[in-house]
Amino acid sequence: MATFPARGGAAIDAAVMADVASRILIGGLKLGATTGENGGSGGSAADVTGDGLKVPLQTLGAATFRTGTVGANGQKASVGVLVKLEALNNTYRLSVRAVHGKISLAFKNVVKAQLA
Repeated sequence: MATFPARGGAAIDAAVMADVASRILIGGLKLGATTGENGGSGGSAADVTGDGLKVPLQTLGAATFRTGTVGANGQKASVGVLVKLEALNNTYRLSVRAVHGKISLAFKNVVKAQLA
């Protein structure tokens, strides 16, 4: 997980998250959009709960990386990746999960470079 400020410290709202999801995550990195309990692709989460506490906007995605390594079955190995990008005020929190840590780290670095 990585937490970092938005470029220039700009506020992040639902429109910004929708742009990030469509332009960077889905369009640029070719993630498949997924949905979650607290919103989904495009950052459609509620801004405020009933008690006035802010809830982060979030977008979720998944991808499969096909490597050059040939497995025992003769097929190239595939590695799945799950991504959750949350935003609150002017800060992003990025979570990336994959079976191989090097893929998680590399993917996190690419997304962070696009946003920070």
